[in-house]
Amino acid sequence: MSPVAASSAAPRAGLRSWLWRLIAWCMAPLLALATLLALIELRHGFEANDRAAARQAEQSELALENGLAPAVQALRVLAASPWIDEPARWADLQRQLQGYQGVFGSPVLLGDDQGRMLMHSARPYGTALPPLPRPPGVAAVPTAIRSGRAAVGDAFTGPLTHRLEFALAVPVLRAGRSSLALLTVIDAARIQRIVDRLHLEPGASLVVRDSRGTVIAHRGAGGASGPAHHLALAGAPWSLDLQFPRSATVAPLLRTGLALLALIA
Repeated sequence: MSPVAASSAAPRAGLRSWLWRLIAWCMAPLLALATLLALIELRHGFEANDRAAARQAEQSELALENGLAPAVQALRVLAASPWIDEPARWADLQRQLQGYQGVFGSPVLLGDDQGRMLMHSARPYGTALPPLPRPPGVAAVPTAIRSGRAAVGDAFTGPLTHRLEFALAVPVLRAGRSSLALLTVIDAARIQRIVDRLHLEPGASLVVRDSRGTVIAHRGAGGASGPAHHLALAGAPWSLDLQFPRSATVAPLLRTGLALLALIA
């Protein structure tokens, strides 16, 4: 290269370097703003997903409570019967318990805090009865007597039906105290029917488990691979595991990327 060409190339190289630095200095605030806005958009997207998951979980919990509410209310009416306090009237009480069984299709038991079964709507009044069944995990009767509120126990396999069942117990409250409880056994298929009627986001899955991890009901098996949301139920030793499809997580990322490209362009 001739000395003249070399001397002219040096200013051009310096000019290009200066222009690139100028462009970089001009673009830096825009890129910083674009990155900040993209991060805000990403955070809003994840927060929206979390709110949707919390809303879905709360709706599912309410649906489960409403599904058991008629049985709970009927047992509370029976628990308020004055005949419970008069063993001489237990033959009449037996007919009331049989009325519940005729409506709801499941027997009703009267038990005490010592684990004794005092009455059974499907057994003739006055016959000898075995102790109350005590399934593994959380038992409904001692929980109801101790808390003074309706209680649901963990699931178990019915010895006669060989189906998954759970117990629902309501305490017999007198002056705020209880040593007795009314108990009924419910097929877990009822919970499955409630779950089947829930409105879930496309591709989402929902699993209801008891405290031992036994699956009581589920929906959308294997269809979701996104983040899971766990909710412990207030009125039962159960939990909900709600999982959305991975697309629900990818969507905020895509929106963020498009917003960033739009700002740069």
